[in-house]
Amino acid sequence: MNDDEQLNTEADRVALNDSLSHNERADAAVEGFKQQNQLEQQTQQDQEAQQDQQNQLEQYGQQTQQDQQVQQGQGDRQELPTAIYAPPVNTAVLHETPPSDPQELQEQQAPKEPKSKNRGGVLLLSGLLIGGLIGGVSGGVVAANVVGNNTGSASTGVSAVKISNPDTATVVSAVAAQRVESVVTLQVRGQRSGGSGSGVVYSRDGYIVTNAHVVLAEPGNMRPDITVRFADGKLLKGELVGVDPLADLAVVKVKADNLKPIPLADSNATNVGDVTVAIGAPLELNSTVTSGVVSAVNRGISVANSLVEDGRRAPEDNGDSERNSPFDFYLQPPPEQQQTPRADASRVTLPVIQTDASINPGNSGGALLNTEGELIGINVAIASTRSSETTAGSVGLGFAIPANLVKRVVDGLIAGEKPTHGLLGASVSDAAQTQGATHAGGYVAEVVPDSAAAKAGIRAGDVITAVEGIPAADGTAVSALVRMHPGGAELNLTVLRNGKPQDVKVTLGTL
Repeated sequence: MNDDEQLNTEADRVALNDSLSHNERADAAVEGFKQQNQLEQQTQQDQEAQQDQQNQLEQYGQQTQQDQQVQQGQGDRQELPTAIYAPPVNTAVLHETPPSDPQELQEQQAPKEPKSKNRGGVLLLSGLLIGGLIGGVSGGVVAANVVGNNTGSASTGVSAVKISNPDTATVVSAVAAQRVESVVTLQVRGQRSGGSGSGVVYSRDGYIVTNAHVVLAEPGNMRPDITVRFADGKLLKGELVGVDPLADLAVVKVKADNLKPIPLADSNATNVGDVTVAIGAPLELNSTVTSGVVSAVNRGISVANSLVEDGRRAPEDNGDSERNSPFDFYLQPPPEQQQTPRADASRVTLPVIQTDASINPGNSGGALLNTEGELIGINVAIASTRSSETTAGSVGLGFAIPANLVKRVVDGLIAGEKPTHGLLGASVSDAAQTQGATHAGGYVAEVVPDSAAAKAGIRAGDVITAVEGIPAADGTAVSALVRMHPGGAELNLTVLRNGKPQDVKVTLGTL
């Protein structure tokens, strides 16, 4: 066995051990959750028994005092009920006290045949395991649609998620129980149209993050009427704080000071295959929970967006391959039909996490969570096989804006700032579609004079294969990876020129 094979074998062994340790922690956690429930029940029973004993002692003392008074001729005997009048009873004979040895406690209280589902992953709550994964892929031409919702109505009756049976509960159940109250439904009304979407509580003092296309049902109307519905049924008026169409993010504020925000994960640490939980209001079905896995990271989708100002359109977002992209970005649909993109809509690239968790119209602005209950992304779009006459639905291809980009943009909007985005200044398309291509990546078709790309020495004909060490599959991926960074950021690009790779440092312009 050579050194490389030995290293690979060792890496596989470490990965296997990590996987086994996750499963062992899951098994231990489910036992701990059940033991906790049993201990709580035992404690309650012990407290009730102690109270009964105290009552019996008091009554026994009262009867003894009466007996002494009768003997001394100071009173008449009052008989107490026979079931109560009794000598003190040792509590230990009523309920066995929990053993002090943790090992003995585990052996005594752990169920002999614990029931669980699909074990694995990192747990949010002890004792809850990963549930079945859902989603799938069907063939055909796909179209990415913003998962907004029309103004139809539905009776839901959902207010919260409760763990009814710990024996069959999963980690998805745990995430749902903890985070449903932090995901809201937004009802938006404009002068001529309206719709609904989802939102995520960002801070205790009432800030909520959602998608720009959810709150801007009518492009240009910056004062929509917004009603925020919480999982418990409470309705609050929302005020639009700010929007960033380039990231398709917006912030809404309600008057509250005791909300429960969802903590943000480091989306750069998200792995393909990690379990995901999506919470939102598809088709106005509030507090809907679905689950799946991370299907891909560092993905880019090119979408049509009429909200972007003319002065903020990037040349790298309009490469030849992106003009013919199968992904179509639909803003808030009017009642009973999806909205057709405006002819003058420009294309915008969004960096996204891909998941097969079921995401449908109305999930826009909702939460994509990991098994720790942390926010890894804001759901934004789906890819769906559909015709122009039908409403798009989930086929297991959903996309979410990464939490790291969400934090950068939302913090800026709350502070009253205009978030910036990196600008490369080059028209970049899919290298695999160019004649004579030898490597996938972003083919530089044209470089804008005096742009960041030009100053860095990037030339037409170059192929950008990676940004900051992250592989770029095509021109859309290059644009998405650049868009994750603010204007002025310094990045290292891997460029293939005349078949030879080289590193190029670039200071991004500002979009």
